[in-house]
Amino acid sequence: MPKDKLNILNPKIGFYQWIVKVKNYFVPSAMVRNCCSTYKEGQINKYYNKKENITMVTGVRKHESTKRAKYDFVMDSAFRTVLHGKDNLAKPWITLAPIVEWKDEEVWLYILREQLEYNNQYNVGFNRCGCLICPYQSDYIDLIIEENYPKQWARWLEILKKNYVIWHVGEHLKWSLEEWLNGKWKQGTSKEYELINLAQTDERVKQLAEIKGISEIMAKKFWNRKCTCGKKLNPTEIAMNFKTFGRFEGVANDLRQLLCKKCFCEQERITKKEYAELTYRYLEEGCNLF
Repeated sequence: MPKDKLNILNPKIGFYQWIVKVKNYFVPSAMVRNCCSTYKEGQINKYYNKKENITMVTGVRKHESTKRAKYDFVMDSAFRTVLHGKDNLAKPWITLAPIVEWKDEEVWLYILREQLEYNNQYNVGFNRCGCLICPYQSDYIDLIIEENYPKQWARWLEILKKNYVIWHVGEHLKWSLEEWLNGKWKQGTSKEYELINLAQTDERVKQLAEIKGISEIMAKKFWNRKCTCGKKLNPTEIAMNFKTFGRFEGVANDLRQLLCKKCFCEQERITKKEYAELTYRYLEEGCNLF
């Protein structure tokens, strides 16, 4: 590409500085991918005119992950909306994926045949190269980073330690510091959430009861709970129902219909912000349901 046509978008602040100075050590997770909106599609949306017809060429492939298995050569706004449930890019923009059908071996055969330069990270064991730290990376990749990028890995661990303290991870999400550092930060969900999404067993019920400081009869009520609208409930939503409408602690088979956050707010006529403030207040007051 001619140099006068090349335009590289550089962020105003680096990733680590962003986490420290802007986010106050609130780290991205699979549940909160705010790093992508800041450093990837968010920057594209800010820079280019959303009313112009723009064609983007990308190297994504179907065989990279199950999430990309439905990608196609041409992806317009309608396609992206069906695929993701929403469109994060401007409607006039079209995405082209010329190697969307290529398998890994086809990519490497092309690279070797054309004698193209490639990222050295592949030589040390990476199966794909992107952000050095990512909540979607495997534990295997963590080990490779720790071995080959010790300075960056040590810096990340220090950030996670401060994140654990500042954001009260132990109190709110119930993970130990060791568990958090060993990868639980990636998903960003609570220990309770992980437990109730597994099959109910006596051991898991006992574990949840110990974590929350409640009876095992009460702990059992956190499994397989859905809202009247059909949505599966998370531990905070379940706790909010019991706190508001009564625990019925002595009732083992509590089959009451509970409400998700949206339905709860509609019924009680409160905003989502007020709902969040209530849950935080109950937690700070020491309510063991939360």
